[in-house]
Amino acid sequence: MILHIKSKVEFIDAAGIAYLQINSFPFFSFQVDVIRQVTIGEEIELWMYMILKEVESKMDLKFFGFQDHSEIDLFEKLMSISGVGPKMSFHILKNISKTKLIEILVGGEYDKLKKIPGIGDKLAKRIVLELSRIYSKDENLMSKLNVTSLNENQKQVTDTLVQMGFEKNDIINQLNIIDSKIPKKDMLKEVLTLLTSNGRK
Repeated sequence: MILHIKSKVEFIDAAGIAYLQINSFPFFSFQVDVIRQVTIGEEIELWMYMILKEVESKMDLKFFGFQDHSEIDLFEKLMSISGVGPKMSFHILKNISKTKLIEILVGGEYDKLKKIPGIGDKLAKRIVLELSRIYSKDENLMSKLNVTSLNENQKQVTDTLVQMGFEKNDIINQLNIIDSKIPKKDMLKEVLTLLTSNGRK
C-alpha cells in the first residue's frame, strides 16, 4: 500500500526513524524511515510505502518514506531480488541516489555497490546482473544517462554535431570511444572523423 502525505516531523528516534503527525489523525503518529535526513518540526511531503508482515506470530507494520514516486519503482525492483528485503532495498537507496544507482546498474559497476555497508561481492553482482537487464532496455533512460554523464566539452561537441545533422546517440557512442580530456577542438575533429568514416550522417 502506498500513501501520499504532507506532515510535520514530531520526533526522531536514535535509529533515525521519524514520527509524523497526520492532521487527519490527531492522536496517531506514523513511524517512518525517511529516505533523506529530516529535522524535528520540518514540514515534509512523502510517498509512503507500507509493508505488513507477520513476525513471531505478531503483525509488524513498517512505513518507508520517499520523496519521489519513481523511487518506489526502484525500491520494488530491488526487493524482488533474492536476498534483498525491504530494509536492504531502502538502505541502498538511502546511500545512493536513484539516478546514480541506475547508472551503476547499467554500467555494470558492482564494485561501487560493495561500498555500501552490508553488501558483499555476491549480492552486489546479483543486483547488477538482474536489474541491468531491465534498465538497459529502456532507450529513453539510456539516452538521458549518456547525456548527464558527459563533461562540458562533450556536451558542446554533441550540440554542435546535432546542429550539423548527426544523431545524438551516434555522437555519444563515438564520444565514449575517445579521450574525454582532450581539447574541445580536437574532440570535435575526432568524433566528426569517426561519424563520417562510419557513414552515419
